[in-house]
Amino acid sequence: MAIAEHRQAVRAAERTGRELRVLFGRLGTTEHPRGAVLSAYRNARGALRDVLRRRSRMMAVEGTQVLAGLRETVDSVAMGMLLQAGQIGAEQAQVELEAYGGDHGVWSPYVGEIQAAHAAWMGPVDAQIAGARAALMMGWDEAMVTGDEERVGLLNPAVVVREGARWLAIAALAAWLAQVDARQERLGTPFDRQAIAAIDERTTDCCLRVHGQVVGLRADFLLTGTPRFADKLRDPPFHWWCRTSVCLVRPEDADDQLSQAMREAARAELAARAEAQRHIEEIKAELARVGAAQDVRARKGDSPYITGLRNDLRMWRARERVEIHPASATSRR
Repeated sequence: MAIAEHRQAVRAAERTGRELRVLFGRLGTTEHPRGAVLSAYRNARGALRDVLRRRSRMMAVEGTQVLAGLRETVDSVAMGMLLQAGQIGAEQAQVELEAYGGDHGVWSPYVGEIQAAHAAWMGPVDAQIAGARAALMMGWDEAMVTGDEERVGLLNPAVVVREGARWLAIAALAAWLAQVDARQERLGTPFDRQAIAAIDERTTDCCLRVHGQVVGLRADFLLTGTPRFADKLRDPPFHWWCRTSVCLVRPEDADDQLSQAMREAARAELAARAEAQRHIEEIKAELARVGAAQDVRARKGDSPYITGLRNDLRMWRARERVEIHPASATSRR
Protein backbone atom coordinates (compact mmCIF):
# COMPACT_ATOMS: atom_id res chain seq x y z
CA MET A 1 0.00 0.00 0.00
CA ALA A 2 1.13 3.54 -0.73
CA ILE A 3 0.80 4.62 2.90
CA ALA A 4 3.16 1.83 4.01
CA GLU A 5 5.78 2.80 1.42
CA HIS A 6 5.47 6.46 2.37
CA ARG A 7 5.83 5.60 6.06
CA GLN A 8 9.02 3.63 5.38
CA ALA A 9 10.48 6.61 3.53
CA VAL A 10 9.56 9.02 6.34
CA ARG A 11 11.01 6.76 9.01
CA ALA A 12 14.25 6.46 7.06
CA ALA A 13 14.49 10.26 6.97
CA GLU A 14 13.70 10.48 10.68
CA ARG A 15 16.54 8.09 11.38
CA THR A 16 18.89 10.36 9.45
CA GLY A 17 17.86 13.25 11.69
CA ARG A 18 18.56 11.22 14.82
CA GLU A 19 21.94 10.08 13.55
CA LEU A 20 22.93 13.62 12.60
CA ARG A 21 22.26 14.66 16.20
CA VAL A 22 24.64 11.94 17.36
CA LEU A 23 27.33 13.14 14.94
CA PHE A 24 26.89 16.74 16.08
CA GLY A 25 27.44 15.60 19.66
CA ARG A 26 30.61 13.78 18.69
CA LEU A 27 32.04 17.04 17.38
CA GLY A 28 31.61 18.61 20.78
CA THR A 29 28.79 20.71 22.24
CA THR A 30 27.75 22.11 25.60
CA GLU A 31 26.13 18.74 26.32
CA HIS A 32 29.13 16.83 24.95
CA PRO A 33 32.23 18.78 26.03
CA ARG A 34 34.51 15.82 25.28
CA GLY A 35 33.63 15.80 21.59
CA ALA A 36 36.53 15.29 19.21
CA VAL A 37 36.89 18.84 17.87
CA LEU A 38 36.43 20.55 21.23
CA SER A 39 38.94 18.19 22.81
CA ALA A 40 41.50 18.82 20.06
CA TYR A 41 41.21 22.58 20.52
CA ARG A 42 41.30 22.30 24.30
CA ASN A 43 44.52 20.28 24.17
CA ALA A 44 46.12 22.58 21.60
CA ARG A 45 45.31 25.74 23.54
CA GLY A 46 46.73 24.22 26.71
CA ALA A 47 49.95 23.29 24.92
CA LEU A 48 50.21 26.76 23.35
CA ARG A 49 49.80 28.44 26.74
CA ASP A 50 52.82 26.49 27.96
CA VAL A 51 54.81 27.50 24.89
CA LEU A 52 53.87 31.17 25.17
CA ARG A 53 54.58 31.39 28.89
CA ARG A 54 58.08 29.97 28.50
CA ARG A 55 58.98 32.64 25.93
CA SER A 56 61.87 30.56 24.63
CA ARG A 57 63.78 31.31 21.44
CA MET A 58 62.08 28.28 19.89
CA MET A 59 58.60 29.58 20.72
CA ALA A 60 57.51 30.00 17.09
CA VAL A 61 58.78 26.54 16.12
CA GLU A 62 57.22 24.82 19.13
CA GLY A 63 53.94 26.65 18.60
CA THR A 64 53.90 25.72 14.93
CA GLN A 65 54.29 22.06 15.86
CA VAL A 66 51.31 22.30 18.22
CA LEU A 67 49.21 23.97 15.52
CA ALA A 68 50.23 21.31 12.98
CA GLY A 69 49.07 18.64 15.39
CA LEU A 70 45.73 20.44 15.85
CA ARG A 71 45.18 20.61 12.11
CA GLU A 72 46.06 16.96 11.61
CA THR A 73 43.59 15.90 14.30
CA VAL A 74 40.72 18.06 13.05
CA ASP A 75 41.43 17.03 9.45
CA SER A 76 41.14 13.36 10.37
CA VAL A 77 37.99 13.89 12.44
CA ALA A 78 36.35 15.92 9.68
CA MET A 79 36.98 13.36 6.92
CA GLY A 80 35.91 10.44 9.09
CA MET A 81 32.66 12.08 10.15
CA LEU A 82 31.84 13.28 6.65
CA LEU A 83 32.21 9.72 5.37
CA GLN A 84 29.87 8.56 8.13
CA ALA A 85 27.35 11.27 7.21
CA GLY A 86 27.55 10.22 3.58
CA GLN A 87 26.91 6.62 4.56
CA ILE A 88 23.87 7.69 6.57
CA GLY A 89 22.44 9.51 3.55
CA ALA A 90 23.19 6.63 1.19
CA GLU A 91 21.54 4.11 3.50
CA GLN A 92 18.47 6.31 3.77
CA ALA A 93 18.20 6.44 -0.01
CA GLN A 94 18.55 2.66 -0.23
CA VAL A 95 15.67 2.12 2.20
CA GLU A 96 13.43 4.55 0.32
CA LEU A 97 14.20 3.30 -3.17
CA GLU A 98 13.68 -0.32 -2.17
CA ALA A 99 10.42 0.60 -0.43
CA TYR A 100 9.18 2.09 -3.68
CA GLY A 101 10.25 -0.93 -5.71
CA GLY A 102 13.68 0.13 -6.90
CA ASP A 103 16.29 -2.40 -7.96
CA HIS A 104 19.57 -3.23 -6.25
CA GLY A 105 21.74 -1.51 -8.83
CA VAL A 106 25.23 -0.14 -8.39
CA TRP A 107 25.40 2.82 -6.05
CA SER A 108 26.43 6.15 -7.45
CA PRO A 109 29.70 7.45 -5.93
CA TYR A 110 29.66 10.62 -3.85
CA VAL A 111 33.39 10.90 -3.10
CA GLY A 112 33.68 14.25 -4.89
CA GLU A 113 30.95 15.78 -2.73
CA ILE A 114 32.63 14.53 0.45
CA GLN A 115 35.99 15.96 -0.60
CA ALA A 116 34.42 19.33 -1.40
CA ALA A 117 32.67 19.41 1.99
CA HIS A 118 35.93 18.50 3.71
CA ALA A 119 37.79 21.35 2.03
CA ALA A 120 35.07 23.82 2.98
CA TRP A 121 35.02 22.63 6.60
CA MET A 122 38.80 22.96 6.92
CA GLY A 123 38.73 26.55 5.60
CA PRO A 124 38.09 28.22 8.98
CA VAL A 125 40.53 25.82 10.66
CA ASP A 126 43.32 26.86 8.29
CA ALA A 127 42.45 30.54 8.73
CA GLN A 128 42.66 30.26 12.51
CA ILE A 129 45.94 28.36 12.39
CA ALA A 130 47.45 30.90 9.98
CA GLY A 131 46.46 33.71 12.35
CA ALA A 132 47.84 31.88 15.38
CA ARG A 133 51.12 31.16 13.58
CA ALA A 134 51.49 34.84 12.68
CA ALA A 135 50.77 35.80 16.28
CA LEU A 136 53.48 33.45 17.49
CA MET A 137 56.01 34.91 15.09
CA MET A 138 55.14 38.45 16.21
CA GLY A 139 55.23 37.61 19.90
CA TRP A 140 51.60 38.49 20.63
CA ASP A 141 50.10 38.18 24.08
CA GLU A 142 48.92 34.72 25.11
CA ALA A 143 45.26 35.75 25.41
CA MET A 144 45.22 36.94 21.78
CA VAL A 145 45.91 33.37 20.65
CA THR A 146 44.27 31.13 23.22
CA GLY A 147 41.71 33.47 24.78
CA ASP A 148 40.93 33.94 28.45
CA GLU A 149 37.98 33.47 30.79
CA GLU A 150 35.97 36.24 29.14
CA ARG A 151 37.16 36.26 25.53
CA VAL A 152 37.75 33.91 22.64
CA GLY A 153 41.19 33.99 21.07
CA LEU A 154 42.20 33.25 17.51
CA LEU A 155 41.68 29.51 18.08
CA ASN A 156 37.89 29.37 18.26
CA PRO A 157 36.43 25.83 18.22
CA ALA A 158 32.82 27.05 18.20
CA VAL A 159 33.16 28.28 14.61
CA VAL A 160 34.71 24.99 13.48
CA VAL A 161 32.10 22.86 15.22
CA ARG A 162 29.26 24.93 13.79
CA GLU A 163 30.66 24.69 10.27
CA GLY A 164 31.21 20.99 10.80
CA ALA A 165 27.57 20.45 11.72
CA ARG A 166 26.50 22.24 8.56
CA TRP A 167 28.77 20.19 6.30
CA LEU A 168 27.78 16.91 7.93
CA ALA A 169 24.13 17.68 7.12
CA ILE A 170 25.07 18.65 3.56
CA ALA A 171 27.15 15.50 3.11
CA ALA A 172 24.26 13.27 4.18
CA LEU A 173 21.92 15.06 1.78
CA ALA A 174 24.47 14.94 -1.07
CA ALA A 175 24.89 11.19 -0.68
CA TRP A 176 21.10 10.74 -0.63
CA LEU A 177 20.76 12.83 -3.81
CA ALA A 178 23.52 10.91 -5.58
CA GLN A 179 21.70 7.62 -5.07
CA VAL A 180 18.28 9.02 -5.90
CA ASP A 181 19.52 10.71 -9.09
CA ALA A 182 21.20 7.50 -10.24
CA ARG A 183 18.21 5.20 -9.71
CA GLN A 184 15.01 7.24 -9.52
CA GLU A 185 14.28 6.91 -13.26
CA ARG A 186 14.18 3.11 -12.94
CA LEU A 187 11.19 3.37 -10.63
CA GLY A 188 9.01 4.39 -13.54
CA THR A 189 7.08 7.10 -11.69
CA PRO A 190 7.79 10.74 -10.86
CA PHE A 191 8.56 11.67 -7.27
CA ASP A 192 8.48 14.79 -5.12
CA ARG A 193 10.43 15.50 -1.94
CA GLN A 194 9.04 15.95 1.55
CA ALA A 195 10.76 17.81 4.41
CA ILE A 196 11.09 15.66 7.54
CA ALA A 197 12.09 17.54 10.69
CA ALA A 198 13.60 15.76 13.67
CA ILE A 199 10.88 16.72 16.16
CA ASP A 200 12.13 17.03 19.71
CA GLU A 201 12.87 19.75 22.26
CA ARG A 202 15.61 21.19 20.00
CA THR A 203 13.58 21.46 16.79
CA THR A 204 13.49 25.07 15.62
CA ASP A 205 10.44 27.09 14.72
CA CYS A 206 11.73 27.07 11.13
CA CYS A 207 11.82 23.29 10.84
CA LEU A 208 8.50 22.76 12.61
CA ARG A 209 6.84 25.02 10.05
CA VAL A 210 8.42 23.21 7.09
CA HIS A 211 7.79 19.69 8.47
CA GLY A 212 5.70 17.70 5.99
CA GLN A 213 5.97 20.27 3.19
CA VAL A 214 6.14 18.67 -0.27
CA VAL A 215 7.91 20.20 -3.28
CA GLY A 216 9.19 18.96 -6.63
CA LEU A 217 12.41 16.99 -6.92
CA ARG A 218 14.32 20.15 -7.89
CA ALA A 219 12.04 22.80 -6.36
CA ASP A 220 12.66 25.03 -3.36
CA PHE A 221 11.14 24.63 0.08
CA LEU A 222 9.35 27.73 1.36
CA LEU A 223 10.63 28.70 4.80
CA THR A 224 8.57 30.92 7.08
CA GLY A 225 9.92 30.19 10.57
CA THR A 226 13.06 31.27 12.36
CA PRO A 227 16.00 30.95 12.28
CA ARG A 228 16.60 30.40 8.58
CA PHE A 229 19.35 31.05 6.06
CA ALA A 230 16.88 32.26 3.41
CA ASP A 231 13.17 32.36 2.58
CA LYS A 232 13.56 29.68 -0.09
CA LEU A 233 16.07 26.85 -0.15
CA ARG A 234 16.18 23.74 -2.29
CA ASP A 235 17.74 21.54 0.37
CA PRO A 236 18.49 21.46 4.07
CA PRO A 237 20.27 22.50 6.20
CA PHE A 238 17.91 25.44 6.60
CA HIS A 239 19.83 26.99 9.52
CA TRP A 240 22.78 26.29 11.82
CA TRP A 241 22.60 22.85 13.50
CA CYS A 242 19.71 21.83 11.25
CA ARG A 243 18.80 18.11 11.34
CA THR A 244 15.89 18.23 8.90
CA SER A 245 16.12 15.68 6.11
CA VAL A 246 14.05 14.97 3.01
CA CYS A 247 12.41 11.83 1.65
CA LEU A 248 10.82 10.72 -1.58
CA VAL A 249 7.05 10.92 -1.84
CA ARG A 250 4.68 10.28 -4.75
CA PRO A 251 2.78 13.43 -5.82
CA GLU A 252 -0.53 11.72 -5.04
CA ASP A 253 0.62 11.11 -1.45
CA ALA A 254 1.56 14.72 -0.79
CA ASP A 255 -1.60 15.24 1.25
CA ASP A 256 -2.28 11.69 2.42
CA GLN A 257 -3.18 10.70 5.96
CA LEU A 258 0.45 10.43 7.01
CA SER A 259 1.40 13.87 5.63
CA GLN A 260 -1.57 15.45 7.38
CA ALA A 261 -0.62 13.76 10.65
CA MET A 262 2.97 15.04 10.40
CA ARG A 263 1.83 18.61 9.82
CA GLU A 264 -0.63 18.35 12.69
CA ALA A 265 2.13 17.08 14.98
CA ALA A 266 4.24 20.13 14.09
CA ARG A 267 1.30 22.49 14.63
CA ALA A 268 0.64 20.89 18.03
CA GLU A 269 4.27 21.43 19.00
CA LEU A 270 4.16 25.08 17.94
CA ALA A 271 0.93 25.64 19.87
CA ALA A 272 2.30 23.97 23.00
CA ARG A 273 5.45 26.07 22.89
CA ALA A 274 3.43 29.25 22.45
CA GLU A 275 1.26 28.31 25.45
CA ALA A 276 4.31 27.61 27.60
CA GLN A 277 5.90 30.91 26.59
CA ARG A 278 2.68 32.77 27.41
CA HIS A 279 2.70 31.34 30.94
CA ILE A 280 6.39 32.19 31.36
CA GLU A 281 5.86 35.80 30.33
CA GLU A 282 2.83 36.16 32.63
CA ILE A 283 4.79 34.83 35.63
CA LYS A 284 7.79 37.05 34.90
CA ALA A 285 5.48 40.07 34.62
CA GLU A 286 3.95 39.25 38.01
CA LEU A 287 7.39 38.85 39.60
CA ALA A 288 8.34 42.25 38.21
CA ARG A 289 5.11 43.78 39.53
CA VAL A 290 5.87 42.68 43.08
CA GLY A 291 9.49 43.86 42.80
CA ALA A 292 11.13 40.42 42.61
CA ALA A 293 13.85 39.22 40.22
CA GLN A 294 12.40 37.49 37.18
CA ASP A 295 14.15 34.13 37.57
CA VAL A 296 13.81 30.84 39.43
CA ARG A 297 16.59 31.33 41.99
CA ALA A 298 15.28 31.39 45.56
CA ARG A 299 16.30 34.38 47.67
CA LYS A 300 16.32 35.10 51.35
CA GLY A 301 13.19 36.98 52.26
CA ASP A 302 11.02 35.55 49.42
CA SER A 303 7.40 35.40 50.50
CA PRO A 304 5.40 32.19 49.99
CA TYR A 305 3.68 33.93 47.07
CA ILE A 306 6.99 34.75 45.33
CA THR A 307 8.29 31.24 46.03
CA GLY A 308 5.19 29.84 44.37
CA LEU A 309 5.71 32.07 41.34
CA ARG A 310 9.31 30.90 41.03
CA ASN A 311 8.24 27.27 41.25
CA ASP A 312 5.64 27.85 38.53
CA LEU A 313 8.27 29.56 36.36
CA ARG A 314 10.63 26.60 36.84
CA MET A 315 7.87 24.15 35.87
CA TRP A 316 6.94 25.97 32.66
CA ARG A 317 10.55 26.37 31.60
CA ALA A 318 11.12 22.66 32.13
CA ARG A 319 8.04 21.83 30.08
CA GLU A 320 9.14 24.16 27.30
CA ARG A 321 12.56 22.48 27.11
CA VAL A 322 11.66 18.84 27.51
CA GLU A 323 8.08 17.74 27.80
CA ILE A 324 6.39 19.59 24.98
CA HIS A 325 7.10 17.71 21.80
CA PRO A 326 5.32 14.92 19.95
CA ALA A 327 7.63 12.09 18.97
CA SER A 328 6.44 11.91 15.38
CA ALA A 329 3.22 11.13 13.61
CA THR A 330 4.78 8.01 12.14
CA SER A 331 5.51 6.39 15.50
CA ARG A 332 1.87 6.47 16.55
CA ARG A 333 0.14 5.19 13.45
